Amino acid sequence: ISYLFFLFFVNSILCAFNNISVCVYFSNAFDKNPIGIGKSIRESLKNITIVIKWAIVDAAINVILVLLKGKDKNNQTTGFFGTILGVSWKVATLFVVPIMAFEKIGIFATIKQSMSLVKNTFGQSVTGMVGFGFLGHIILSLPAIIFILLGKHENNVDLVITLSIIAFYFLITLPI
Repeated sequence: ISYLFFLFFVNSILCAFNNISVCVYFSNAFDKNPIGIGKSIRESLKNITIVIKWAIVDAAINVILVLLKGKDKNNQTTGFFGTILGVSWKVATLFVVPIMAFEKIGIFATIKQSMSLVKNTFGQSVTGMVGFGFLGHIILSLPAIIFILLGKHENNVDLVITLSIIAFYFLITLPI
């Protein structure tokens, strides 16, 4: 576990530091005050303490998520639960790095502000898209699901064809 934590910690530091450098570089470029890469890296070094704090929190959460998923590949419940939590964590912390780059606030205030930005920016549209999209897929798949449940599948060819049609439908209609 400590090895895993160390890998996540180093990865988080490198990614956050690099992304802050990019944010600083492009922010200055958009303000028509271009700076060099060296200056953007020096500006990023000013945020190194919050980057380290972020890396500790992010690494701890990622280790917990890996442990939740577990080694048992047959236990789909914990894997699914861990995946949902992991996606939720990544979405909630989407704006952590830009906030770290421009605002000098604590790590938990940064996470809270990121969650607020995600909710205010994407909240209703994502919730509506996921809710109605899922409902639409279920309604449109009902005939195929009923066929699968009620049908007699002597040679499994009709079952394979039906499942292939459902899979193709989902592939072409789900947003990428």
